[in-house]
Amino acid sequence: MDKWLIRESENKKLQQVLIMALVMMSIIPIHNNNNNNSGEGTAIDKGEGLPNNECEAQELHELEITNNNSDNLMVVENLIDDELGHCSPSKRLKVHANIKQKSAQHTIRLSKFCNSWLKEPEFAKWLAKSKRQKKGHEYALCKICNCDIIAHRNDIRRHRVSEKHKYNYNTVVNATKITDTNFLTVDDSIKRAELKLCSLLASNNISFLFMDTLCPLMSDIFPDSKIASSIAMKRTKATTVLKENLASVFKNELYEIVAKPGQFFSLIMDETTDRATKKQCAFTIIYFCEKSNKVVTKFFDMVEMLNGSNASELYKCLKQVIVEKNIPFSNLVGFSSDTTNVMFGEHNSVYTLLKSDLPNVVCVKCSCHMIHLAASKACKILPRSVEDLLRNVGSHFNRSSGRTERFKEFQEFFNTEIHKILLPAMTRWLSMKQCVDRILEQYDPLEAYFREEVFRDPSKTTEEILDTFSNKFTRMYLEFMSYILGLLTEFNKLFQFEVPTNAS
Repeated sequence: MDKWLIRESENKKLQQVLIMALVMMSIIPIHNNNNNNSGEGTAIDKGEGLPNNECEAQELHELEITNNNSDNLMVVENLIDDELGHCSPSKRLKVHANIKQKSAQHTIRLSKFCNSWLKEPEFAKWLAKSKRQKKGHEYALCKICNCDIIAHRNDIRRHRVSEKHKYNYNTVVNATKITDTNFLTVDDSIKRAELKLCSLLASNNISFLFMDTLCPLMSDIFPDSKIASSIAMKRTKATTVLKENLASVFKNELYEIVAKPGQFFSLIMDETTDRATKKQCAFTIIYFCEKSNKVVTKFFDMVEMLNGSNASELYKCLKQVIVEKNIPFSNLVGFSSDTTNVMFGEHNSVYTLLKSDLPNVVCVKCSCHMIHLAASKACKILPRSVEDLLRNVGSHFNRSSGRTERFKEFQEFFNTEIHKILLPAMTRWLSMKQCVDRILEQYDPLEAYFREEVFRDPSKTTEEILDTFSNKFTRMYLEFMSYILGLLTEFNKLFQFEVPTNAS
């Protein structure tokens, strides 16, 4: 029984020594260099360079095991002899044989670059084989980061997901290549300059006659510029380029946007109110622009009304300007116009005809036109002489430099501002606000002027103007109109802002 216990304890002792020897075989090359009988030390002891990362540390560890394998065996055998001094020689020989067998099985794997990696999608765009080799190990090269990576698949993948590689990769991908840059020839640059000059005329409402002076002036100012000296454009060419080329490009671009399925838009329709002999109808479009991420308002079209301006003709014109541009009529979701009967009447109007074709369309009346009608209706209660005074005084000084110069003498005598007398517009009653304020500002000089004008150039209109100025209630009426029209004008401006604004 005692012999069996002694034998069992010896077997356990041998197992512990064998495990300790194997552990020490992997530790001694890095941490126990002081026990090396050669006294030369490792690369770390000699200061030949510390590992920069975990991969290099592992590489150094494997290389030290290879170089010092014989020294390690001798150190381990000495330690085993110390631990197994009480065992028989046969037992010690068996332990030494097992350790040598395990050591022979402990082989080193060198890092080799695999050319098949270059065909894999995750590596193909940026990976290459590096020329660097260190003690039999090969390296991979990241062409984007310009750095070497130990030729292990896992190490390469770790580099691919690193923040440094991601940042450099996105920078290279989004960079503009030299081959992608458009280099313009001199002829193309000249055409580009001419188009920009035409755009300048249109965007700033400049006369085409300006081109007759601008182009020769540019050639004289910039004699060393081939582009400036080669521009040959005057009013005729500028008119043709703007109407036939630029206009068609911008119009087609707009039509393509609103013709897309689901690209809804609204139209504002209004007839011209100028003094031209031709009756025209203008259209403005409102839609959401995906490019600018904003709701934009643009000019859509202007059509001449040849067959009158009744409801059926106006609606026919409205439908035609949409359909002839290959725009789905169902994309129209909003309509706005003034509040005349032909537009928004209950029977046979553009509104009723549009509702019959598009029941879900939203129709909004022009707020500015409704305010104008309300102000015009309310002011009819005031004496007619007040409105006549504003129009007659404005017409008296309009296009008459002699009367304006004589009136300046009265302005200087009464020490008032030298301001021009305004003529009210015929289309909007709210424009009278500024005219009323100007008459109140120049009230005393005007009254004195017309007292003299009655004797200088007597007429029925001049006498009516003087009688109105002599009326004590006239100034009171004008003060009342200035206050009320000021409120309505500010309310009117709220609907003309490009962005929503809170009323103060």
